Amino acid sequence: MAILFIFSFLCLISSAIYLLIVFNYLSNWKKLKVWEIPSNYRPQTKFTVIIPVRNEGNNIHDCLKSILNQNYPTSLFHIIVVDDHSTDDTLSIVNSFKSNQIRILSLEQFELPITFNSFKKFGIEKAIEQADGDLLIHTDGDCIVQKNWLAYFASHFEMHNKSFIAGPVNFHSGENGIQNFQELDMMGMTLITGAGVQNKKGHLCNGANLAYTKALFQSIGGFKDINKIASGDDVLLMHKIAKKFPNEIAFLKNPKARVFTQSAKNWSKFKQQRIRWATKSSSYEDKSVQLSLIGVFIFHLGIVFSLAAALIFDKSLAVIFILMLVAKLVADYSLLKRATKFFNNEEAMLQFAPSFFIHIYYIVYIGILANLKGSYEWKGRKVS
Repeated sequence: MAILFIFSFLCLISSAIYLLIVFNYLSNWKKLKVWEIPSNYRPQTKFTVIIPVRNEGNNIHDCLKSILNQNYPTSLFHIIVVDDHSTDDTLSIVNSFKSNQIRILSLEQFELPITFNSFKKFGIEKAIEQADGDLLIHTDGDCIVQKNWLAYFASHFEMHNKSFIAGPVNFHSGENGIQNFQELDMMGMTLITGAGVQNKKGHLCNGANLAYTKALFQSIGGFKDINKIASGDDVLLMHKIAKKFPNEIAFLKNPKARVFTQSAKNWSKFKQQRIRWATKSSSYEDKSVQLSLIGVFIFHLGIVFSLAAALIFDKSLAVIFILMLVAKLVADYSLLKRATKFFNNEEAMLQFAPSFFIHIYYIVYIGILANLKGSYEWKGRKVS
């Protein structure tokens, strides 16, 4: 009985911690001001848009078209497409644009060791060497940007003088349950990203919508010391910058500055994607992120264990299970309701009920799998 009492107590403590974490995010998100382009704004910032790609033949045309159609002077931006050994028609599609604004940097021209793991970071570094923009801005080959994307980043950069700016990312609306879950989950993650920047703790970002200066990148030694793993060209870089220049980081809070990206189309691809994201968490220098992730994992593990304990040992433990579910319901609904309202996509909350239970399974399953497996497959390449 003593063990069950201690277990119940720990479950309730983890519930309180989870509620505290989520409502702290909501508080900081509320403090973060929405950025609007000034009415008299005249662009001055020159951009280098960096797009790392590998086998994006199905998406790269629409991505480049959305960038070339910006409401921004063409003389103030150019694009470097970094091709990571694509085996499809990605390069031919890029070349079909015949635009002097687009350059291709192919990793095939470089001799890399057979055991090389960090192709994306290597390609980005080479692109940055060639970049001559005031601001380097990243997106992915499967992303669509909005017409004033560059204008929002430029005006924020010019008015606030922040050298590292993270932007919002959304998934396109899904066609099945796992895609609908990802759409809702990403909106919540974007809110958490902005809240972390506002709080100057729990730094997160997404390389699909990220900008920083070349000088800042060089001043911290680029990807040095964080290039041992394949992923992390966004968050791990952000943590290096936060450690040395904490006041240089900003989040651009406006749904018109977001980019839309493709969600994983099935559970298998979703699993590989999230394992890829999870494998870099052990390398986070921002310990507040690690502590939050651990707290969230323990809470969800407690939900699973409390249900199992109620079924196997003592039915009275069902009360603990129900209390934990209620805590999660209150926290998640509050966070996602705020996020979907901000992104003018409140109909996505119709997916809240199934997503609520998928989220429990996903947090526990991926959390365990990422630590046990440590490897994943990404675009036909096995990565460890």
